[in-house]
Amino acid sequence: MLNRTQRKVDRKKPTLLFKKLRVLVYCRMTLNQIGLAIDILGVVFLFFCGMPSGFIENPENAGNISWGDNSELEQKRIRVNNNIIKIGAYTGLSLVLIGFIIQLIAAF
Repeated sequence: MLNRTQRKVDRKKPTLLFKKLRVLVYCRMTLNQIGLAIDILGVVFLFFCGMPSGFIENPENAGNISWGDNSELEQKRIRVNNNIIKIGAYTGLSLVLIGFIIQLIAAF
């Protein structure tokens, strides 16, 4: 009879199926983490830029009270600022949707 140190350990080598399943589990976890990171980045964009919505391109023609200088330079600054906010808002919303889709793919 063999003692513990002399016994031959009969370890089965991992089969190809087991290796594929392990890679699939890691792939799912990684996809889920990537999707979550993209979601968080999208929410940060939405926090700073707000949800995409209609905005007044030129407050002077919209009949609203203008709070500040109505010079051409001020109007140009407003248009540039509106474009930056619009791009940031749509980028944030797109990132949230893409992150959600990636997490949905990881679930199946």
